[in-house]
Amino acid sequence: MSTDLVALKDFKRELEIIAPELPTSNAIPVEKMKSAIMVAVQKTPALLNADRSTLWQSARMCAADGLIPDGREAAFVLFKTKKKDDRGNEVWVDAVQYIPMVFGLRKRALMSGEVRDIRAYLVYEGEWANDRFEMVAGDEEKIVHRPIIEGAPGEPARGAVIGGYAVAVLASGERIREWLPLSAIEKRRRSAPSQRVYEKGKSPRVSDEPLGVWRDWYEE
Repeated sequence: MSTDLVALKDFKRELEIIAPELPTSNAIPVEKMKSAIMVAVQKTPALLNADRSTLWQSARMCAADGLIPDGREAAFVLFKTKKKDDRGNEVWVDAVQYIPMVFGLRKRALMSGEVRDIRAYLVYEGEWANDRFEMVAGDEEKIVHRPIIEGAPGEPARGAVIGGYAVAVLASGERIREWLPLSAIEKRRRSAPSQRVYEKGKSPRVSDEPLGVWRDWYEE
């Protein structure tokens, strides 16, 4: 039996012990959460070698928020952190961080009862250049966005992302709009622990290119 299979079996046994402690609900029963966690570690085997306490902490936080770590509602992300070993020396270890994704944040907002609907979209250079996006501020705020459908006949190229926006409808019927330029989106990405690059003998640096969930789900 391979080392990976042994590690997976050991993890499954440990999960059976931890599972009753997860703050699950009728919406997400414990068996569904257990299955989702197993799928997450099978998709990202490096999670098995990460600091286990941070993985369980992330699982508890995810369950408490009523989200599934499936990469769309939420994700378990690896990052480097310092921790003291048995001798009291600081060493770099892989830790796990729970990250709610856009679909998860939307789900939580709708579950709160305070939000009736919420949507988020990216805006591209081609849409701006071809008058496919308009934002009006002031007393009569509005956003008009006709997204470019990639691959459709006659559609221009989308080009690079220039920003994004969200529109939320509160339970009262009030509509709230929020715009973020690309610089603000990148500021948030660069502040995430998962975006650091670690090279032997060098200080950690922030990656110029998106890593992990930011690379796989940038449009989310």
